[in-house]
Amino acid sequence: MTHRARVPALAAALLLGSTVVTASGTGPATAEPGQAARRSPHELYSGIFKEASHGQVLTTVASCPPGQFATGGGSYNYDYDDPDTFTVGSYGGDDYWVTQANQVLASPTSTSVISYVICSPAPHTALMEPEGAGVDIAPNEVVTHIARCPSGQVPSGGGARTSSGLTLVNSSIPFVDGWAVTARNVDSKPGHLWVNVTCATVPHPVQFGPTKEIAAGTSETSQVDCPEGQVLSGGGVQTSDSFTYVRDALPSEDAQGALRRWAGRAFNAGDTPQTVTAWAICTTP
Repeated sequence: MTHRARVPALAAALLLGSTVVTASGTGPATAEPGQAARRSPHELYSGIFKEASHGQVLTTVASCPPGQFATGGGSYNYDYDDPDTFTVGSYGGDDYWVTQANQVLASPTSTSVISYVICSPAPHTALMEPEGAGVDIAPNEVVTHIARCPSGQVPSGGGARTSSGLTLVNSSIPFVDGWAVTARNVDSKPGHLWVNVTCATVPHPVQFGPTKEIAAGTSETSQVDCPEGQVLSGGGVQTSDSFTYVRDALPSEDAQGALRRWAGRAFNAGDTPQTVTAWAICTTP
């Protein structure tokens, strides 16, 4: 499903007024026989640092140990206060998470980027849109594209895959039974957007971070924790405008070493204040 419009109220429409992401119909689906006993706290793994120079799109990968499944993931761009590098892809496979980043703005130094993946022994379903799917984006066009989980499953993580380093992500968020990405093509050539979603068969409530205002020409970070007793499986980032772009989104542990924190960072390229909100996807081990 694709919408070619600016959608500032997308989150409210998708979640239908609810902050809990569960399967539609009669309630959360039941796990396959033998799976329920395998649910356990998730663990965070990192890939290796890679460096990008101006105009270079890099790809970084973080992998799960043998026998574990990717539930979600993210990355961090070590451009610090210089908003020159943006995430142009973030998506998972069965046991790995891929990040694409582009140093869009000219900078005298390269930028280091690292990927993270959240892993679990419980099976998850990673749905990757094939090359012939997805949606075209004309130059300067803004598109919202949606991918859905199989019937009876809910999203644990997800994100975008793009054809160029100049298709910039405005928002990448879960909804009731899938994942939605809004992106702008800032290139002079047509681009393409795919949405990938990783799905599970048990409830995954969503927690929203504080909405942070972003002044024009600056960056801001929103951060949110899963409730005590729950663990993080993935997360998303929502911004308020099609000229506000996601720099990165990062899973991490809290001060006690529990994997339950998600942060989203965005840059406001417009001339009026905008906002960024982090979305954490949680589950009970």
